[in-house]
Amino acid sequence: MKIKAHPRDFIVEEILGIRAHTTGSHRLLKLTKQGLNTSDALRRIASQNKLSLRDIGYGGRKDKHAHAVQYITIKSRKPPRPLKHKDLSLDEAGWLNRPMGPDLIAANHFRITVRDLTPEEIKNALIQLDRLGRHGFFNYFDDQRFGPFDALQGFLAEKIIKKHFNGALKFFITHAGSEDRKPERERKKRLFSIWGHWDKCADEAVSDFERTAFARLKTRPGDFTQILRAIPADELGFHFASYQSFLWNEILRRLVLKTGEPVRCYPGTCGDYLFSDRFEGYPASLPTASSRMDFADPGTKNEYARLFEEQGIKASLFNVKKIRQAYFKSASRQVLSMPETLRFSTENDDLHENKNKLLLQFSLRRGSYATMLIKNIFASGKT
Repeated sequence: MKIKAHPRDFIVEEILGIRAHTTGSHRLLKLTKQGLNTSDALRRIASQNKLSLRDIGYGGRKDKHAHAVQYITIKSRKPPRPLKHKDLSLDEAGWLNRPMGPDLIAANHFRITVRDLTPEEIKNALIQLDRLGRHGFFNYFDDQRFGPFDALQGFLAEKIIKKHFNGALKFFITHAGSEDRKPERERKKRLFSIWGHWDKCADEAVSDFERTAFARLKTRPGDFTQILRAIPADELGFHFASYQSFLWNEILRRLVLKTGEPVRCYPGTCGDYLFSDRFEGYPASLPTASSRMDFADPGTKNEYARLFEEQGIKASLFNVKKIRQAYFKSASRQVLSMPETLRFSTENDDLHENKNKLLLQFSLRRGSYATMLIKNIFASGKT
């Protein structure tokens, strides 16, 4: 995908499914940001307004690479203070009688510029845009969902499901995220190498969570579940959702391959995204993994059974009893996502000589990824 780094080439705005009120208990604010993901932006807002993160409601996570407009609520009668970050602003949007949440988002509207394209790439993109404009596109969870994935350690959620609680805590403390700078990455690498030597680990601790965890392990070695219960529910829930998304994507990959049709491929963090130009023969939706799942057809149920066996898990393990602040809940996700109000055009690229750019505008229902639409367009042939 050739979306350049400048956020103005990728603009996303949430469309609310409700109207704001003139009075209420939660102040509705329009957050405009770039260069920060939603979590980091909310932490700055909370800090500058002396609020708890629990007092801030939001609907969706937007990554730092987009110029994003989204809605949040704060449980405060006072107007928010002006924000110090130059690429972060808040505007009054009314009041709600409840916190902002994902269920209040009707859709997201996107304006995207894809640059540095050859005439052949433009030609192929227009063919695919015509197809997905009529049929929709394969609705994989995109790489943004897999921030919690670790190439060495896998998924924290999988370790919890398999009752590898030592490994789960090790993952939580030593996993280096994309936002971690070099010194922090090196510190986490040291912690990984000395794991189990709790005195040495305590010397490397920098957060309250780490200090508490290692102090407990020095006196109660093996008491991992008690520490894991202190992970914030929303953070642990994101790890759970990431693993569910990986499994869901794997089921869709298998269904695409089962058709026997030629596939196009786009590389991904947790497996290639596979696309076919055939859109018939798929179930309308697939459930995400949990202990209780509703299957529309026996074929999907059998695919999940085979996948679970390969992963060394079973459905009952998703009912995690020892760590309860977050849980696995199955949801039905559409196999194909249909863009609304899709418009596109091509122009000479003003930033790259003798190259073209593709300009796109469309809306997607909550939960679908604009970047996946782009990957559908630019996926290449696979033999």
